[in-house]
Amino acid sequence: MISDRGHVVDRYDKRYLSHTEITDFYTPGFTPTTIDIGGYRFGLALCIEINFAEVFLDYLHRGVDCVLFL
Repeated sequence: MISDRGHVVDRYDKRYLSHTEITDFYTPGFTPTTIDIGGYRFGLALCIEINFAEVFLDYLHRGVDCVLFL
């Protein structure tokens, strides 16, 4: 995530990877990422994570208003 001043303030590492991703390319992240903008709290999710309800339930418990799915 990049601030309105152009500084990197945080990053999101995909937590659930496909078999190919995890065996050949990447290491999963372990931490959900939230950002507050204009009084709203957003969470992030990527790709295959749409299939894992626990991603969205975790954000619900963290008070997220909206999950940005990329």
